[in-house]
Amino acid sequence: MGENEKVILALDMSTTCTGWSIHGIDGKLLHYGLIKPSTKGGVAKMEYPRQQLTKMKDIADQILNLIRQYRPHCIVIEEIAGSKNRMGQKTLDGLHFIVVMYIEGYLDRVRYYDVTGAVGWRTHLQLRLSDADKLANKEAKVLNKKLRGSQKLPVIGPKHLACRYANASFGTCLNVDTAETDGDLADSICMGAAFLKYRFVEIPG
Repeated sequence: MGENEKVILALDMSTTCTGWSIHGIDGKLLHYGLIKPSTKGGVAKMEYPRQQLTKMKDIADQILNLIRQYRPHCIVIEEIAGSKNRMGQKTLDGLHFIVVMYIEGYLDRVRYYDVTGAVGWRTHLQLRLSDADKLANKEAKVLNKKLRGSQKLPVIGPKHLACRYANASFGTCLNVDTAETDGDLADSICMGAAFLKYRFVEIPG
């Protein structure tokens, strides 16, 4: 990556596993990876809310280091979607604001991107189940009632579709059925690709 090459950083943020990807503004996928909170320092033994806060700060610090390393022209963050899980929603909301605090010096570069809806990145990439997918899911749900554990058949969902798109478009080998975190990588890669195709506006400077 050239010193003056403009890139974007796409972040699919989560308190357990955050997917990130670096894209050139020409559309090329340059780098990608995962951020997981550190378990050192007795984090597992901490009580709420200290445990959650400690993890959030660690994730935010790792994101700040990514920004310093790659110097992205634009930072694309997936907007928060609603959840029925109150604790999960609270911690994800908290993570977003902790990250904002850590990267305050770069806020002019931040852009939020919905995941669904008319202007969501999944909608922009047309990541929808095909008729064949729907049929396979219907059959899998019937068979899974009779199967146990690892014998159960996968039910195709949004993460599968994101892996498909990333693999077809960028030659990755992501498979959410064998590695759950591949779904986080795929979401970040797809969001970055969609942003460049449908949302990117040159930022001055």
